[in-house]
Amino acid sequence: MRAAGAAAAVLAGGALLACSVPVFRYALERWHVDDYELYVFHRGALGPEERAAREWLAERATAPEGRANLLVAVVDVDAPMDPSAREVWKDRRPAALPWAVLRYPRSAGVKDDAWEGEFGAAAARAIVDSPARRELGQRLLGGDAAVWVMLESGDRGKDDAAAAALAGLLGKLEKTLELPPEETAGAVFPGDEAAGAATPPMPPLRLAFSVMRVSRTDAAEAMLAAMLCGTERELRALAGEPLVFPVFGRGRALFALAGAGINEDNVGPACEFLAGPCSCEIKAFNPGTDLLMAVPWDDCLAGGLVSLPPLPPLTGLAVEPEAAESTAARSRALVSALIAGAALLLCVAAGTVAVLRKR
Repeated sequence: MRAAGAAAAVLAGGALLACSVPVFRYALERWHVDDYELYVFHRGALGPEERAAREWLAERATAPEGRANLLVAVVDVDAPMDPSAREVWKDRRPAALPWAVLRYPRSAGVKDDAWEGEFGAAAARAIVDSPARRELGQRLLGGDAAVWVMLESGDRGKDDAAAAALAGLLGKLEKTLELPPEETAGAVFPGDEAAGAATPPMPPLRLAFSVMRVSRTDAAEAMLAAMLCGTERELRALAGEPLVFPVFGRGRALFALAGAGINEDNVGPACEFLAGPCSCEIKAFNPGTDLLMAVPWDDCLAGGLVSLPPLPPLTGLAVEPEAAESTAARSRALVSALIAGAALLLCVAAGTVAVLRKR
């Protein structure tokens, strides 16, 4: 694995553009999450359970308040497909239909699927929500600079040792790292002063890191584990090692550290990056992959909420299939246009951006 010492390059590369707001705080308040894409392939009419699941997901994906970062496309395999759906469906031979394929945000540049499997009520809820993701959202909204999510290997000795080492390093870094000067690191950002922007109550600005352990054998967290391990292709081959992912902002996961790579040489630069001054206002210029979560970030920040409201049950929705599909199609078209623009900007800025990596 390559070294995570590229953190220094990230900080140095953004020095000329830096503002005094810490990266973790700027990301929480200003970086909106990127959308995952869920393709539901079917033949003929959906059954009652599958239709209810599709309608429930369409509501989660288009809710005006607290929407999940998800776009949903329902595709009949016997009908003409748009190019994106045709590319995803190509060469697939699922055991049953309807079959769902979850794709990472296009901005992440990950070619592998985040997940695929039979589509139904259980899959629909697991795609957007889980106990660990809700706890993750609550910790970030509560003021944690980053939550280090640890996927356990299943070897109790390895996992306990890795968790203890990580907790020790994070405790040390909380005491030694310094935030930007308090008088310039508040909730008012460059450009807001002229507009007289009103600032809602925000979590306290403090340097706090926490560890969250997740078992790979926990069925409720199978989707989260799949999402994390799919961010880098080689991670799925490391099932025998504990993996840790620093997650910050609105659920953005940085590089993974595995086994012996969970050490000061790698953990330190990651924390320095998160606590350092924001190097660039454009999210796409910064490392990481957003996780799929059903967290109303804007509402919680504006209202000072930390306890997340429960998702509605998977019943009683009244979204018409045609409306859900047309909404998703319009959203996907808009996202494609935005991503194309972001890609052009990235090409211009590639020489100044370095990506944090693991060893």
